[in-house]
Amino acid sequence: MSAAAIARRYARAVFTHGGDDWQAHLDRLAQIAEAPDMRRLMDHPRVSDARVLEIFREAAGKPPAEVDNLLRLLAQNRRLPLLPSIARLHRALQAEAQSRRTARVTSAEPLDDATKKRFESALVGRFGGQVELIGETEPDLLGGARVQVDDWVYDGSVKSDLARLARALHT
Repeated sequence: MSAAAIARRYARAVFTHGGDDWQAHLDRLAQIAEAPDMRRLMDHPRVSDARVLEIFREAAGKPPAEVDNLLRLLAQNRRLPLLPSIARLHRALQAEAQSRRTARVTSAEPLDDATKKRFESALVGRFGGQVELIGETEPDLLGGARVQVDDWVYDGSVKSDLARLARALHT
């Protein structure tokens, strides 16, 4: 089974059986899992699952029992690295249940409020309902933006334009 399918199962289970405050816990755990030092620790063959779990618990600041149970289960199955995907998928399930979509807009520099409003307006026109905009920065894009809503992706970044131009020149 693929990592995405496994993460989807965990996200659905948390969504179905968890409370309303789970997203905040998942976001915090995902942030911990994405930290470079934690990634190295999770991937290190000489660090036991129990030690990784102990460090995760310390970083999470004594999570509630239900969250701790999820952490323990993920650690036992060596699936702590799936936490960012689980958090993202859980957010999508919540949004779907509330008839809203999450749009991830990645740009080379942080977006100002006026630009965010223009993106939200355009995305509401395209998808309908409510759109929650999550802004991310990725300096490698050079300029422009990449927008992702569910499986739909629009890449209007300078980086992708240059890559297309390079491919065209090499053919």
